[in-house]
Amino acid sequence: MGKLSVTAVKAATRPGRLGDGDGLYRVVQPGGSKSWVCRVQKHGMRRYLGLDRPSCRMHHRR
Repeated sequence: MGKLSVTAVKAATRPGRLGDGDGLYRVVQPGGSKSWVCRVQKHGMRRYLGLDRPSCRMHHRR
């Protein structure tokens, strides 16, 4: 997966996940709220860690 552009992140309105690569996803909820999550795997178990801080820009999350 490639890197997401700022335009694509702002334009995302449909519920689902947008992958940015290396386990970083932009999640859009059915109600329209957006958040960043990071997928990690340890001992065969996947976890999604929330990275919510509205003032943090996309390049800081990478």
